[in-house]
Amino acid sequence: MADYKILEVRYEIDAHNNPSPRFTVPEPVRKVLDISASDDLWVEVSSPVKGVTRKMTRLKSGPEIYGDGLQDCCDPGERICVRVSKA
Repeated sequence: MADYKILEVRYEIDAHNNPSPRFTVPEPVRKVLDISASDDLWVEVSSPVKGVTRKMTRLKSGPEIYGDGLQDCCDPGERICVRVSKA
């Protein structure tokens, strides 16, 4: 049997209801990609309102992503699709 490595994960999540867009990378996603706070991540956020935003960033405040050019990626509380991979 061959060994496989998962390179990216897509998931849907509600952005936090916060004036500055932020969202969480769920624990199962962090585990499967072996993500820690010091890792560079490639993040793509698809918002029905704001379109698609792609940026390199890192986790902040534990499992959250915000800032680093993602200030306008979505509206507070909006349902978004996120694609994340370890850089």
